[in-house]
Amino acid sequence: MIYLAVSSLAIWFALSYGIGVPEYFLPTPQNVFTYIINNPNLLGRHAILTTLEIGGGLLVSLIMTLLTGYWTHKSSKAQKNFMSFFLIMQAIPMFVLLPLFVLWFGTGGAVKVLVVALSAYFPMAASLIQGISQSPATYRDLARIFQAKPNALWKHILLPSALPHLLSGIRIAAVHAPVTVLAADWIGSTNGLGYLIMLGHGRMQLDLMFSCILIFVLLALGLNALVSVAQKYMLYWKPERA
Repeated sequence: MIYLAVSSLAIWFALSYGIGVPEYFLPTPQNVFTYIINNPNLLGRHAILTTLEIGGGLLVSLIMTLLTGYWTHKSSKAQKNFMSFFLIMQAIPMFVLLPLFVLWFGTGGAVKVLVVALSAYFPMAASLIQGISQSPATYRDLARIFQAKPNALWKHILLPSALPHLLSGIRIAAVHAPVTVLAADWIGSTNGLGYLIMLGHGRMQLDLMFSCILIFVLLALGLNALVSVAQKYMLYWKPERA
């Protein structure tokens, strides 16, 4: 992902300074960086709001996922039913439901947190349940032989064995979360990076639009890096692939 961002930036420089694409079509990196430097309060305030909405949605989704995993780990039938439910819900694009959420709950930050949480919940919960179902049968049999309590089984066997799957689901959710909150800003909002992009589009301010896009890309890269660091330290026991 980092290589893609660097390549995109190199292409941007080449188009602006090498080929000489007109600025009304593609602003130069210098103009975009200058706009960011000259408007730190405007861009920073909306970037912080977007970051909080994404982070809040992912946190709510993680809590819901852990509760779902704990509730379903006692029953294989419940796991199968939930997996079927997740497959059905993942077939419904969240963008289709966004207008309904805006109509029902308004355009505040809480709605965007809810939308991010729902979009992230399904891949995270599906990954966790899959990991629980694939936990080593030997460990589970030993837990039953020693009459381990359900909480001990969940804490010491099922959750650790399902952790790689959960982190993979979090990585997928972290990719979709920024796009979801951006779409929520476009449908109806008065704050956030998506709102600024639409504002710049209406005013034909390409420097504002590209500044928000650049900040959005950096935010997505930072979120992906944070998940990678968490995966590295939480899965310290798992050997790295050569």
